Amino acid sequence: MEAWMMEMIKYLTKLMHICASEATYRIFGYHIHYRSISVLCLSFHLPGERICTFTESESLEKVVRREQYKHSQLETFFLLNESDVNARKYTYDQIPQYYVWNETDRKWCVQKKGKQIGRLLYTHHSSGELRYLRLLLSKVRGCTSFRSLQTVNGVHYSTFKDACKSLGLLDDDNEWHAVMKECAVSSFPAQIRQLFIHIIVNCQVTDMRKLWDDHWKHMIDDILLKRNESAIDPNNVYLDKQLQFFALAEIDKLLKSVGKSLKQFRQLPQPPSTYLQSGKNNLVIEETSYNLDEIDSNFKNFFQHCNTEQLQIFKDVVHSVQTNAGDIQPIQDPVVQYEEDNIEIPPNFCDPKIKNSVENMIQWTYPNFLSQYRSPNYLSERAILTPTNQVVGHLNSVIVDTIPGDLFTYYSIDRAGDFGGTTTKLSFAFPPEYLNSISIPGLPPHDPKLKEGVSVMLMHNLNQTLGLCNGTRMMITRCLKQCVECQVINGVFIGTKHFIPRMELSSTDTKLPFKLIRKQMPLQV
Repeated sequence: MEAWMMEMIKYLTKLMHICASEATYRIFGYHIHYRSISVLCLSFHLPGERICTFTESESLEKVVRREQYKHSQLETFFLLNESDVNARKYTYDQIPQYYVWNETDRKWCVQKKGKQIGRLLYTHHSSGELRYLRLLLSKVRGCTSFRSLQTVNGVHYSTFKDACKSLGLLDDDNEWHAVMKECAVSSFPAQIRQLFIHIIVNCQVTDMRKLWDDHWKHMIDDILLKRNESAIDPNNVYLDKQLQFFALAEIDKLLKSVGKSLKQFRQLPQPPSTYLQSGKNNLVIEETSYNLDEIDSNFKNFFQHCNTEQLQIFKDVVHSVQTNAGDIQPIQDPVVQYEEDNIEIPPNFCDPKIKNSVENMIQWTYPNFLSQYRSPNYLSERAILTPTNQVVGHLNSVIVDTIPGDLFTYYSIDRAGDFGGTTTKLSFAFPPEYLNSISIPGLPPHDPKLKEGVSVMLMHNLNQTLGLCNGTRMMITRCLKQCVECQVINGVFIGTKHFIPRMELSSTDTKLPFKLIRKQMPLQV
């Protein structure tokens, strides 16, 4: 009987059911699962709210004596920036990559081996000042105190939220008011009107009427001058309502150039139809206002430089139009066959005596760069082709560092759209620093570093009638607090200057589980 029972127990043991977690452990129970992840969770707190632990039996005096001279991780980070110049190059969440936290001695030590990354503890979006402190700690370098975190460009703010607003890390209408006010100081009225169009068309403005009421007077000086010059009585005085209608008429012209109308923006004042442009459609006027002599001269110049295939295509198109055949076939991509793998490079592109380095390539492509980098012709005639965006970023950083002048960093505001979960789950799963680290083709970087004289490329169609198209090459002429002024350096509109503000951009070409929406200037160095 006992033998039978033992056999039955062995049989039942073999058929024993185990749960999913135990089955997973038995299948994947490798040694790597016993290793801890090299991630350091960084704590932070508001001024005077440092966390301390104590037992129930300890007296309050004893706790105060013990904690009086102890510093938190964040306070020790401030002390590290005071004593170590090298530490000032990193933000709070970057410090664990170069320094090790010694819990016993409560101090940061230089990392000698290994690798570690830092992560700021999660804060709910309703946690107030603590959330804004977390945002500043992930952006500001070299801070030595809470007060230094609240100081931006020499101005001290009473709250962390105001400091975030000054850095452009928060999304509200104050940014557009600041942009308009800053650009109005030293810009022409026509530029201010174009900037206003960029903002209301490409950006999310909550109170468009207030934006207009506060800044319309900066848009009318040239209009008033022209009317006085053409008026019978040059001393005629216009009412504010009339001046607004004159400015709105110019705004309506600019809106029509981008396929919109003033009537679509009901928050703005609507002038009588007598003030607005009447007659033919703007697109029809533009298409019938070409300089025929200039077009004929360009045709003769281009025609004589066409090769055999281009001439044949031209003849086919003209024949199809004249006979109304409409049977133009698409051009097939030619198939190129190489007889051998070796490609011979012309000798003038090679110099075996010179070391193959990034610096030498830049010097060869851009000779006398420091004396010519502000020349539009010099910049538009040169370019370096690279296989990946990562190489592009490295080359651009090297070139930008060689340009004299102050370096300006413009941070973007990133958020995740089209996410199925709640706001709490979204903030927890995708913190701001993770969204900032994402680099997607077609979107500008999170923190472009710009200088006056840097060549950039426009990444978004703003106004094709003004030459502001995707791919337009421009040169930065002024770096302002909330936007930049750029000068077009190629095409028909070469020499024209425009203000480029931040605007919301998104990319659908991504494998992310959400839609990344980045509020940034549509510029790529």
